[in-house]
Amino acid sequence: DNVTQQEIDDRVNFVLEGLGLSHVKDTVVGDENLRGVSGGQKRRVTVGEMLMSTTSRVLCLDNITDGLASTDSFSLIQQISEACKKHRTAAIITLLQPSDEII
Repeated sequence: DNVTQQEIDDRVNFVLEGLGLSHVKDTVVGDENLRGVSGGQKRRVTVGEMLMSTTSRVLCLDNITDGLASTDSFSLIQQISEACKKHRTAAIITLLQPSDEII
């Protein structure tokens, strides 16, 4: 797959914007020893990593909204949906007790 640096940069920027991560793009993710982005942002980083693949056609996401507020959960599902449409990718998502607006 011959992908130019410009195409990679465009895809990175699209994913960052779509997942609401542009403002933390230069922040470390962090771990138990180093404070970094928030828990919700960590989940979106994980989804963003999956969306960066140019070969995957199906994303499998399990309980990605667990612990998020309902508005954040709804926003994340919308962002995944938009990214999948743009990149012609399918997503299989399991959610525990999703709100009515997500369904």
